[in-house]
Amino acid sequence: FLFSNQQIRAAYAAVHIAPNKRFLILSGLSGTGKTQMLLSFAESYVLASDLNPQEHIVKVSVSPDWRDPSPLLGYINPIFEQGNQKTYVNGEITQFLLRAARYPLLPFFLILDEMNLARVERYFAPFLSGMETPSQPLMLHEDRGQPSGVPSQIDRWPCNLFIGGSVNMDETTHAFSDKVLDRAFTMEYWHIDLERYLDEQQSSISSETRTILIGLYRSLVQAHCHFGYRTVNELLQFVEKAMQMEGSEIERELLDQAICAKILPKIRGQYSTDLERALQESMRICSTHSLPISRSKLSQMLHRLQEFGLTRFWS
Repeated sequence: FLFSNQQIRAAYAAVHIAPNKRFLILSGLSGTGKTQMLLSFAESYVLASDLNPQEHIVKVSVSPDWRDPSPLLGYINPIFEQGNQKTYVNGEITQFLLRAARYPLLPFFLILDEMNLARVERYFAPFLSGMETPSQPLMLHEDRGQPSGVPSQIDRWPCNLFIGGSVNMDETTHAFSDKVLDRAFTMEYWHIDLERYLDEQQSSISSETRTILIGLYRSLVQAHCHFGYRTVNELLQFVEKAMQMEGSEIERELLDQAICAKILPKIRGQYSTDLERALQESMRICSTHSLPISRSKLSQMLHRLQEFGLTRFWS
């Protein structure tokens, strides 16, 4: 993944605006390296403080079934007890939060991957409130004791906690409310530096393959149906691995199959002149470079768009 100095500077400034709101959300195209950006930023920050990243960075993958804070903060087990003591089931970051509160002068990074697969306002509610009123305690549970050694609250919001979230905006995710956006700084990652990326890859692909990929990217970007680094990386790995078995003379055939498998399924939407033009230009590229499988599929998708007003890869 490639990130510009401008993106890095913006990320640094965003998490230093206010000590109680070190919250950065990266949105945009899938596969552009949003989560990797957050992890790399956190690791560089922690290493610059001569700290161990494994102790100061935690990455959590958000699940669509999260409806309350318990997956993150934990909960008291109502059934199992040890002696006369209740037990506490730790959440994904219970001990991490307690450690952050214990060492207020050291940085701690929480990275939430695909954070809007569930409704952020529900599972992240205590955090959103804590950022707004940092002097108030962050509640973990309501028991007066300390089940399993976990206190009922953290006395105040840990201002040394940096939170980063990666999000995609599609039919599988939830939109953000103003309550979330008011507490976060949001950056969009919609474009990739494909030419530089291909230049820096130690790849055995031909210059023609490079030209085809750049051409398709430029054609599809106008309709927001383009692709990210992850797609390119996997496509190149597919072609190179198959070439090792079959020989370089079938590179174009392999590329044709890879484009149809990895790039074209991302194309979908209602009729617009941009989408129609993107399909037409992509078809022209596939025709020019003799990629019959991809050209045929694009032709079907273009016909469906013109005939019915919408199109998708899956017929």
